[in-house]
Amino acid sequence: MPPPVFSVCFHAELFALSGLLMTLCTNFASYLHRPGERLFDIGFYVVPEIPKRSVLAPVSDVLTGVLPVATFSYVCVFLDRRRRCRALVDWFRMMTVVYLFRCITSTMTSLPGPAPHCATESYTTGSYLPPGTWHDIATSLFTAVSGGSCGDLLFSGHAAMTTVTTLLLVRQQRRHGRKAEKLAKAIGCGYIFLVCLFAVASRKHYTVDLALGTLIGSLTYFRFRDSWFRDPVSLDRIDAVARYLETATDDAASAGGDDRDAAAASGATVGGSSDDDRPLHQQTPLLEAKAVSHIV
Repeated sequence: MPPPVFSVCFHAELFALSGLLMTLCTNFASYLHRPGERLFDIGFYVVPEIPKRSVLAPVSDVLTGVLPVATFSYVCVFLDRRRRCRALVDWFRMMTVVYLFRCITSTMTSLPGPAPHCATESYTTGSYLPPGTWHDIATSLFTAVSGGSCGDLLFSGHAAMTTVTTLLLVRQQRRHGRKAEKLAKAIGCGYIFLVCLFAVASRKHYTVDLALGTLIGSLTYFRFRDSWFRDPVSLDRIDAVARYLETATDDAASAGGDDRDAAAASGATVGGSSDDDRPLHQQTPLLEAKAVSHIV
């Protein structure tokens, strides 16, 4: 198996294991949850509530699920194999970190769920049945997907996943130029805001959950986007060096080509050299920068 494909499979397995662990923690949070009055939230005060049976109620879930599918489709169709494998590995790595963070925070403090199915009436009438035993916690594997959980509020998985995926997708637009990247950033910010807006309107999360989810998703992206351990700041510096060296090489090759054309026209010989004709010690800085760079 080629190393890039192996890396994708390995990180996908880590992501699946972290997702399973997060599901168990979600079930445990629902087990600990005690219904109560909603906490005061500025978002609930500003944004009107969407009725439970409205067609707009699941919009935040749909937007959160559609974005990774669209991103994976874009990556598989429009990127070459090297960039495709790298993008998939980065996404699986960052989402694994997000899931592990959420496993820690969601089980620490249990807040009264603002969702309609988490209200006291739902417990009384039996319309919502949380996990009641350890067996239920271990075997209810679709609670997080179905949205039938309570208490797993801090922080929002909707906001964190949307933020990580959006930033990764925006990053892929660098190769199209600055205008395309700025446009992608604007659309991405609007998309994240839309997801958070509908999550508040459907009372799936408190505003602080979404704010922390966006913040943690952003910090996770900027720290773990390229590696588990390497500092992304140093990698960005290597990228800058690689771009500078490659630009200088292209300029020198272009100038050498012009000199050779002029010499051929006058019958003289000019000792211009191409990239391949340069001595190895002159090629080494560019080759080393390319070897460790994550973009060029």
